[in-house]
Amino acid sequence: MRNASLAALLVALSACPGVAPVPPAAPKCRADADCTDPNVVCRKESCGKVPCGPSAACQAGETCTSGADPHCIVVPPATCQKDADCASGTLCRDKLCKPVTCSASAPCTAGEICDSGGHCKIAPSCQADADCPSGTGVCRDNLCGPVACPPTCSTGETCTSGQCVASTTPTTPATTSHTLAAGGSVSTSSKHIHIGITGQGRAVGASSSSTHQHVGGATAVLGR
Repeated sequence: MRNASLAALLVALSACPGVAPVPPAAPKCRADADCTDPNVVCRKESCGKVPCGPSAACQAGETCTSGADPHCIVVPPATCQKDADCASGTLCRDKLCKPVTCSASAPCTAGEICDSGGHCKIAPSCQADADCPSGTGVCRDNLCGPVACPPTCSTGETCTSGQCVASTTPTTPATTSHTLAAGGSVSTSSKHIHIGITGQGRAVGASSSSTHQHVGGATAVLGR
Protein backbone atom coordinates (compact mmCIF):
# COMPACT_ATOMS: atom_id res chain seq x y z
CA MET A 1 0.00 0.00 0.00
CA ARG A 2 2.82 2.35 0.92
CA ASN A 3 4.69 1.63 -2.35
CA ALA A 4 1.53 2.27 -4.36
CA SER A 5 1.01 5.64 -2.65
CA LEU A 6 4.61 6.64 -3.31
CA ALA A 7 4.31 5.71 -6.97
CA ALA A 8 1.12 7.76 -7.30
CA LEU A 9 2.86 10.73 -5.68
CA LEU A 10 5.77 10.54 -8.10
CA VAL A 11 3.39 10.44 -11.05
CA ALA A 12 1.54 13.44 -9.72
CA LEU A 13 4.75 15.42 -9.18
CA SER A 14 5.99 14.62 -12.67
CA ALA A 15 2.78 16.12 -14.10
CA CYS A 16 3.22 19.38 -12.19
CA PRO A 17 4.65 22.37 -14.08
CA GLY A 18 8.28 23.04 -13.23
CA VAL A 19 8.91 19.59 -11.78
CA ALA A 20 11.32 17.38 -13.76
CA PRO A 21 9.99 13.88 -14.53
CA VAL A 22 11.52 11.03 -12.55
CA PRO A 23 13.86 9.03 -14.82
CA PRO A 24 13.16 5.29 -15.04
CA ALA A 25 15.42 2.94 -13.11
CA ALA A 26 18.42 1.62 -15.04
CA PRO A 27 17.97 -1.94 -16.30
CA LYS A 28 19.64 -4.60 -14.18
CA CYS A 29 22.45 -6.66 -15.71
CA ARG A 30 25.25 -9.10 -15.04
CA ALA A 31 27.14 -8.57 -18.30
CA ASP A 32 27.19 -6.13 -21.21
CA ALA A 33 25.12 -8.58 -23.25
CA ASP A 34 22.20 -8.02 -20.85
CA CYS A 35 21.96 -4.37 -21.91
CA THR A 36 19.69 -3.90 -24.95
CA ASP A 37 20.90 -0.37 -25.72
CA PRO A 38 24.13 -0.59 -27.80
CA ASN A 39 25.34 2.73 -26.33
CA VAL A 40 25.46 1.50 -22.74
CA VAL A 41 27.43 -1.13 -20.83
CA CYS A 42 27.02 -3.02 -17.58
CA ARG A 43 28.57 -1.62 -14.40
CA LYS A 44 27.67 -2.63 -10.85
CA GLU A 45 24.69 -4.64 -12.14
CA SER A 46 23.15 -1.65 -13.95
CA CYS A 47 23.18 -0.65 -17.62
CA GLY A 48 24.33 2.89 -18.31
CA LYS A 49 26.60 5.20 -20.29
CA VAL A 50 30.17 5.02 -19.02
CA PRO A 51 32.56 7.88 -19.99
CA CYS A 52 36.03 6.86 -21.19
CA GLY A 53 39.29 8.41 -22.30
CA PRO A 54 43.06 8.28 -21.81
CA SER A 55 42.67 7.98 -18.04
CA ALA A 56 39.49 5.88 -18.03
CA ALA A 57 39.80 2.77 -20.14
CA CYS A 58 36.90 0.50 -21.04
CA GLN A 59 36.76 -3.13 -20.02
CA ALA A 60 37.63 -6.18 -22.13
CA GLY A 61 35.22 -6.62 -25.02
CA GLU A 62 34.44 -2.89 -25.10
CA THR A 63 35.78 0.08 -27.03
CA CYS A 64 35.75 3.84 -26.46
CA THR A 65 33.81 5.90 -28.98
CA SER A 66 35.28 9.04 -30.52
CA GLY A 67 33.75 12.51 -30.68
CA ALA A 68 32.58 15.02 -28.10
CA ASP A 69 30.99 12.42 -25.82
CA PRO A 70 33.37 9.43 -25.66
CA HIS A 71 31.87 6.46 -23.84
CA CYS A 72 32.25 2.71 -23.68
CA ILE A 73 30.30 0.48 -26.05
CA VAL A 74 30.43 -3.24 -26.69
CA VAL A 75 32.72 -4.27 -29.54
CA PRO A 76 30.50 -5.69 -32.30
CA PRO A 77 31.05 -9.45 -32.56
CA ALA A 78 33.15 -10.71 -35.44
CA THR A 79 31.47 -12.71 -38.17
CA CYS A 80 32.45 -16.35 -38.69
CA GLN A 81 31.77 -19.59 -40.51
CA LYS A 82 33.41 -21.93 -38.00
CA ASP A 83 34.94 -21.90 -34.51
CA ALA A 84 38.46 -21.51 -35.89
CA ASP A 85 37.50 -18.06 -37.28
CA CYS A 86 36.94 -16.69 -33.76
CA ALA A 87 39.39 -15.27 -31.24
CA SER A 88 40.27 -17.11 -28.04
CA GLY A 89 37.37 -17.23 -25.59
CA THR A 90 34.67 -17.08 -28.27
CA LEU A 91 33.07 -19.61 -30.63
CA CYS A 92 30.98 -19.39 -33.76
CA ARG A 93 27.21 -19.29 -33.19
CA ASP A 94 24.74 -18.01 -35.79
CA LYS A 95 27.72 -16.74 -37.82
CA LEU A 96 28.86 -14.49 -34.95
CA CYS A 97 31.78 -15.01 -32.55
CA LYS A 98 30.60 -14.93 -28.96
CA PRO A 99 31.32 -16.55 -25.56
CA VAL A 100 29.39 -19.81 -25.12
CA THR A 101 28.54 -21.26 -21.71
CA CYS A 102 27.99 -24.97 -21.11
CA SER A 103 26.86 -27.45 -18.47
CA ALA A 104 25.72 -31.05 -18.13
CA SER A 105 22.28 -30.03 -19.40
CA ALA A 106 23.65 -27.67 -22.09
CA PRO A 107 26.62 -29.45 -23.73
CA CYS A 108 28.90 -27.98 -26.37
CA THR A 109 28.62 -28.93 -30.04
CA ALA A 110 30.78 -31.46 -31.90
CA GLY A 111 34.48 -30.55 -31.94
CA GLU A 112 34.20 -28.56 -28.69
CA ILE A 113 34.69 -29.35 -25.00
CA CYS A 114 33.30 -27.75 -21.84
CA ASP A 115 36.15 -26.41 -19.69
CA SER A 116 36.24 -26.25 -15.88
CA GLY A 117 34.88 -22.69 -15.96
CA GLY A 118 31.72 -23.74 -17.81
CA HIS A 119 32.67 -22.34 -21.22
CA CYS A 120 32.87 -24.16 -24.53
CA LYS A 121 36.21 -24.15 -26.33
CA ILE A 122 37.71 -25.85 -29.36
CA ALA A 123 38.73 -29.44 -28.56
CA PRO A 124 42.50 -30.10 -28.65
CA SER A 125 43.80 -32.28 -31.47
CA CYS A 126 45.37 -35.64 -30.61
CA GLN A 127 46.82 -38.90 -31.85
CA ALA A 128 46.33 -40.85 -28.60
CA ASP A 129 44.66 -40.44 -25.19
CA ALA A 130 47.98 -39.29 -23.72
CA ASP A 131 47.81 -36.17 -25.92
CA CYS A 132 44.59 -34.98 -24.22
CA PRO A 133 45.02 -32.59 -21.25
CA SER A 134 43.44 -33.65 -17.97
CA GLY A 135 39.69 -33.16 -17.96
CA THR A 136 39.32 -33.02 -21.77
CA GLY A 137 38.26 -36.64 -22.25
CA VAL A 138 39.86 -39.18 -24.55
CA CYS A 139 41.04 -39.19 -28.16
CA ARG A 140 38.51 -39.98 -30.88
CA ASP A 141 38.88 -39.09 -34.56
CA ASN A 142 42.00 -37.04 -33.69
CA LEU A 143 40.10 -34.77 -31.28
CA CYS A 144 39.94 -34.84 -27.46
CA GLY A 145 36.45 -34.96 -26.02
CA PRO A 146 34.06 -36.70 -23.64
CA VAL A 147 33.00 -40.24 -24.60
CA ALA A 148 30.06 -41.79 -22.77
CA CYS A 149 30.13 -45.41 -21.62
CA PRO A 150 28.91 -48.08 -21.83
CA PRO A 151 29.43 -49.31 -24.54
CA THR A 152 32.92 -50.53 -23.90
CA CYS A 153 35.77 -48.00 -23.92
CA SER A 154 38.90 -48.51 -26.03
CA THR A 155 41.97 -50.46 -24.92
CA GLY A 156 43.84 -48.59 -22.18
CA GLU A 157 40.68 -46.79 -20.96
CA THR A 158 38.27 -47.38 -18.11
CA CYS A 159 34.64 -46.37 -17.66
CA THR A 160 34.37 -43.93 -14.73
CA SER A 161 31.12 -42.16 -13.80
CA GLY A 162 29.72 -42.83 -17.25
CA GLN A 163 32.74 -41.43 -19.13
CA CYS A 164 35.73 -43.14 -20.74
CA VAL A 165 39.00 -42.04 -19.15
CA ALA A 166 42.59 -43.01 -19.88
CA SER A 167 43.72 -45.75 -17.50
CA THR A 168 46.57 -44.89 -15.15
CA THR A 169 47.35 -48.51 -14.28
CA PRO A 170 50.86 -49.36 -15.59
CA THR A 171 51.15 -52.31 -17.93
CA THR A 172 53.06 -55.26 -16.44
CA PRO A 173 55.85 -56.48 -18.77
CA ALA A 174 55.23 -59.93 -20.19
CA THR A 175 57.46 -62.78 -19.03
CA THR A 176 58.76 -65.60 -21.13
CA SER A 177 60.04 -68.95 -19.91
CA HIS A 178 63.14 -70.12 -21.80
CA THR A 179 64.00 -73.83 -21.62
CA LEU A 180 67.68 -74.57 -21.44
CA ALA A 181 69.45 -77.39 -23.19
CA ALA A 182 70.20 -79.19 -19.92
CA GLY A 183 66.54 -79.27 -18.90
CA GLY A 184 66.54 -76.17 -16.61
CA SER A 185 64.47 -73.03 -17.24
CA VAL A 186 64.62 -69.33 -16.36
CA SER A 187 61.91 -66.66 -16.59
CA THR A 188 62.96 -63.29 -17.96
CA SER A 189 61.30 -60.04 -18.88
CA SER A 190 60.59 -59.61 -22.58
CA LYS A 191 62.40 -56.25 -22.60
CA HIS A 192 65.89 -56.37 -24.14
CA ILE A 193 66.83 -59.74 -22.63
CA HIS A 194 69.28 -61.90 -24.57
CA ILE A 195 69.64 -65.49 -23.44
CA GLY A 196 72.62 -67.55 -24.46
CA ILE A 197 73.11 -71.19 -23.59
CA THR A 198 76.56 -72.60 -23.37
CA GLY A 199 76.70 -76.32 -23.62
CA GLN A 200 78.43 -78.81 -25.81
CA GLY A 201 80.82 -76.08 -26.97
CA ARG A 202 78.34 -73.68 -28.62
CA ALA A 203 76.61 -70.42 -27.65
CA VAL A 204 73.13 -69.42 -28.82
CA GLY A 205 73.33 -65.74 -27.78
CA ALA A 206 75.43 -63.39 -25.71
CA SER A 207 75.56 -59.82 -24.46
CA SER A 208 78.50 -57.57 -23.71
CA SER A 209 76.92 -56.70 -20.34
CA SER A 210 75.54 -59.91 -18.91
CA THR A 211 74.80 -61.92 -15.80
CA HIS A 212 75.55 -65.64 -15.75
CA GLN A 213 73.08 -67.90 -14.00
CA HIS A 214 73.69 -71.62 -13.65
CA VAL A 215 70.51 -73.61 -13.95
CA GLY A 216 70.39 -77.41 -14.25
CA GLY A 217 74.04 -77.72 -15.28
CA ALA A 218 73.84 -75.17 -18.12
CA THR A 219 74.80 -71.51 -18.14
CA ALA A 220 72.18 -68.86 -18.95
CA VAL A 221 73.59 -65.51 -20.07
CA LEU A 222 71.10 -62.73 -19.23
CA GLY A 223 71.85 -59.44 -21.02
CA ARG A 224 70.98 -56.12 -19.43
